[in-house]
Amino acid sequence: INNVVCSFSVRCHLNLREIALNGTNVEYRKENGMITMKQRRPYTTASIWSSGKVTCTGATSEDAAKQAARRFARCLQKLGFNVKFNNYRVVNVLGTCSMPFAIRINSFSERHREAE
Repeated sequence: INNVVCSFSVRCHLNLREIALNGTNVEYRKENGMITMKQRRPYTTASIWSSGKVTCTGATSEDAAKQAARRFARCLQKLGFNVKFNNYRVVNVLGTCSMPFAIRINSFSERHREAE
């Protein structure tokens, strides 16, 4: 597993400017209306919106994703927001593998085309 993406809500409005000024490892992306916050362990990045929605990417397991999500919520709580960790869900899991043979993608997709 290379990447686990999860999302959750903190059930309160977040002042992004305050988080950008007082938070650590934070980058304010004003054009997107969100903040990115990073952690070292587990190495993850959170996209935080003012509505209280948070998306966490970069974890290498479901357990690490949940731990990272709870840590991001805790960081927001320590900044003075009334955070309630809520509506947690794993959104996407990306894994890779190597096959002992080549795959011809064009011919594979032509043979296994779904009925339209």
